[in-house]
Amino acid sequence: MYKAKKQWLVMGVTAMALGAGLAVGTTAQAATPTSATNENTSDNAAAPSSATSGMESKTPSSATSEAGEKASPSSSTAPGESQAAPASSLAGQKKEPAAQPENSVAQPAGSTADPADAPADPLKNSVVTPPVQRYQVNDLKVLSRSDMLYSGLDAARPAARMAVLADDTPVTSKDGNFEYVEVPWGVEITKYVGTNPDVTIPDQVDGLTVQNIGANAFDYADGDSKVQLQSVKFETTSMWEIGSNAFAGNDIKTVDLPESLTQIDDHAFANNNNLKVVTFGSKVTTIGESAFAGDNLTAVDIPDTVKSIGISAFAKNSSLSTVTLGTKLSQLSTIGESAFDGDNLAEVDIPDSVTTIGKRAFAGNSALNKATLSSQLITIGESAFDGDNLAEVDIPDSVTTIGKRAFAGNSALNKVTLSSQLTTIGESAFDGDNLTEVDIPNTVTTIGKRAFAGNSVLNKVILAPQLSQLTTIGESAFDSDNLAEVDIPDTVTTIGKRAFADNKVLSTVTFGTHLITIGESAFDGDNLTSVVIPDQVKPVDEKSEFTIGTSAFANNKNLSNLTIGKNTFSIGDTAFSGDILDGKLTIPNTVKSIGDSAFADNQLDELIFETSDDGSILDNIGESAFAGNKLTTLTIPDTVNALSIGDSAFANNGLKDLNLGTTAGSKLTTIGNSAFDGNQLAGELSIPDSVTTIGSNAFIGTPKTNQLSTLILGNSVKTIGDGAFKGNALTGALALPDSVTDIGTSAFEDNDLGAVEFGNQVANLGNHAFVGNDLQLINATGNIASFSGTPVDPDDPNGPQDPGDAFAAQKSLKDVTVKTTGNTALAVRAAIMEKLGLQNLPLGNLTFTTQSGEVLKYDAANDTLPVGQSSGTLSLVLTSSDTGDQSEGNYGTQDLELILVPEKTDPTTPETPVDPDDPNKPVDPTTPTKPVKPSKPATKPSKPAQTVKKTTKSSKSAPKGTAASQYHAGLTVAGQLAENSNSRLLTTAPTEATPKSTQSAKQQTTTTLPQTGEQQSPWQWLGLLGLSLLSWLGLADRRRKN
Repeated sequence: MYKAKKQWLVMGVTAMALGAGLAVGTTAQAATPTSATNENTSDNAAAPSSATSGMESKTPSSATSEAGEKASPSSSTAPGESQAAPASSLAGQKKEPAAQPENSVAQPAGSTADPADAPADPLKNSVVTPPVQRYQVNDLKVLSRSDMLYSGLDAARPAARMAVLADDTPVTSKDGNFEYVEVPWGVEITKYVGTNPDVTIPDQVDGLTVQNIGANAFDYADGDSKVQLQSVKFETTSMWEIGSNAFAGNDIKTVDLPESLTQIDDHAFANNNNLKVVTFGSKVTTIGESAFAGDNLTAVDIPDTVKSIGISAFAKNSSLSTVTLGTKLSQLSTIGESAFDGDNLAEVDIPDSVTTIGKRAFAGNSALNKATLSSQLITIGESAFDGDNLAEVDIPDSVTTIGKRAFAGNSALNKVTLSSQLTTIGESAFDGDNLTEVDIPNTVTTIGKRAFAGNSVLNKVILAPQLSQLTTIGESAFDSDNLAEVDIPDTVTTIGKRAFADNKVLSTVTFGTHLITIGESAFDGDNLTSVVIPDQVKPVDEKSEFTIGTSAFANNKNLSNLTIGKNTFSIGDTAFSGDILDGKLTIPNTVKSIGDSAFADNQLDELIFETSDDGSILDNIGESAFAGNKLTTLTIPDTVNALSIGDSAFANNGLKDLNLGTTAGSKLTTIGNSAFDGNQLAGELSIPDSVTTIGSNAFIGTPKTNQLSTLILGNSVKTIGDGAFKGNALTGALALPDSVTDIGTSAFEDNDLGAVEFGNQVANLGNHAFVGNDLQLINATGNIASFSGTPVDPDDPNGPQDPGDAFAAQKSLKDVTVKTTGNTALAVRAAIMEKLGLQNLPLGNLTFTTQSGEVLKYDAANDTLPVGQSSGTLSLVLTSSDTGDQSEGNYGTQDLELILVPEKTDPTTPETPVDPDDPNKPVDPTTPTKPVKPSKPATKPSKPAQTVKKTTKSSKSAPKGTAASQYHAGLTVAGQLAENSNSRLLTTAPTEATPKSTQSAKQQTTTTLPQTGEQQSPWQWLGLLGLSLLSWLGLADRRRKN
């Protein structure tokens, strides 16, 4: 300070002398190029090199000067010289002394001097005045004493030289081992150019006091230094600052800092791997960022003068076991982020002046078992003591915030006393510790995510009943602890995800009355035995709804009793899955949604959906919501609103009775895939009119599961999914309403349906849709738009399609009557289609096989089939497809029963009935020696019948050849007619009470001979006349006997 005052004094006196010398005896010379008149303009513009002063004198040695005029920084000073601009700052300058006095070099007003007396000096004919700008000290360069030329303060014309610098590049000088730049009051060492690894910092360089060590001056790692220092010794008495990275990356072992030092900048001694001891002076106020990071310090004594400890100041000193923070530290308010991170401290005592402990300030000190906190401490930063070995922590009442992971990973920490003013417990604040009990003060508003998680012996948590501001228990706050009981205060609105999960002994929980959300897996994997969500649970915000999150109470292996409050709005996926809930469960009418697997794999045997006059808002029962329980009966009331039953919602129960609501009143719209798979449903099932979709395998059966016998479909069903009713025992007729548009693959496969009647809107009929039934009637009068097969005409994809194997493998098709000609059945395909009612369904590629496996040669073009017989009943196997994957065909039956009826022909045609309307009557004989035996009369034959036999016997003498054949045919026909006539007469014979007139009338008979359309031979007529005579004689004889 003394030197500075002396320098300013010399400069001031020199300026005054210079001004006086220039003012005495000077005369202006207008023609002299070195003379100038400086006009004081508003913008301080540069003056021209020659000007008139307005004076008449032409004396060359004279000049005029106007007192108070100031030279512009851009004006000319002397030939060959240029005016310098102001300098900005000096490199490495950290502190700014007091500002330079304004106008310190202004010349006195009115001063003159004789030019003959002026010494030879570069400033001879120029006036140097400070610029208009006000400069700070570091805008000026202070000249060294060697530049100051003077002959004594009492000299009449003292010689002096001064310059105002405008160059912001400092002038670097060298003195022995050091390069330096001048700064106020001395020099700054900027670089070490020596070769000795053991360096001493002198008090002076070139006679100037060393004020500071510049940035990177001795930095071996990243700076210009070519020598890695082994030691450093400070002999300075005035040095106040060591710049950033000044001694970084060296191999210094010990540092004894000068007493004058006040500031240690960032990384000043960083990464001196063998630096074990550092001694601070008594004036240090600032220890910069990473100042001693990565060293090997063993002990640190922080002076009472320190105001700031920077980020990572002493971090990664793995041997640093002791740090002393002076008890008189009155100005240290913050211990910076990671200040002592990764050290080996065993104990720390935070002075009362400290209000903030920064992020990771003491983290990673695995030996730190005791920490005494400041009584004025307000904030404990994120991970401040993370990974230490603290056994007990007493948090002073001044603390309001405990940051994220502040005390996490202290596996020995078994006791903590929380501040009475604490408001926030941050995420994972005590995660992974060994706490046994925690008492949460009533000032706490937030318990963060995993705040107390992983304390495996934490068996008691006290949430003060008077907690008036705690609204959230964060995600995993008490996850994997050992709590046995939890009482949630009324103020809590949110219990976060996994907040109390995996507390294996947690058997009891009591809820407050203002809950909005129980988060995902909040109590998953605990040991709860009973859960009661009270009716009075009502969110503080009336617009909010109470929600039970996904897996909220899942996997509580002893949870057998559940009561759901009347204000519950939503039950999430797997909310109670994997518990052992038994008995009856009532779903309140306030519940809108039941999530997937919400109650899956429990032991519920009764389920009640609550109803009220206002109805129910339930509109979704999720996938597998109640799958795997023991329900035996189920009723979905009509009051349930627009309900969708999800996939497998009630699968694998023991349901025997199912009521989906009334036909007209139900609001059920969708029955999901496999919704009732694996139950014991039997008897009749009625699908309400509101249902539009029945999903795949919705009611699928097996011999041990569903065996529905009757199905009634509502009039709104559009889609019946794949396998929806497969494997049941449906019988009788199935009526598909007009609303049905899609019937999926195997929808009704393997039932016992005898008939099905299609509506008129079917757009798609899936493969195997009715395979394995006993369909006798397929009434498909409507237009079925498409099938799962391929177009019948491959060149017309929009034309009719092959229905695949929708009707394959029927058990039987009975009573299909076909006519035969000889041993050939006629119009077989037409007869089958007529029987089934397949007017609009194609039936082609027919294959007929006998029960023994013989394939009959069906003529598709003529629709005829050789059957090997002309009448009777024939059983065949029928398929109707090409060979290959669809071997069962479009339609098929294992037992096709054909009734063969000979086709009606003229009676003269051989092998045709006499009466084509009665196939059981005798046929025309073809062999005369084997006449057809007449039918046995109902009464004893009369004698005319015997006459017929005799006539037959006499056929041996009958004419031969064609005439003989005609003769025998005539006898046969006449005999049959006579016998028939006798039989009618016997049947209608009058009793004794019958009037003779009536008897006489009945005796009058007329015999009509067969007409063949050809001329009859005389022998035939004679035979017929003889037979008629014999018949008349027989009748007369009978009347006589009677």
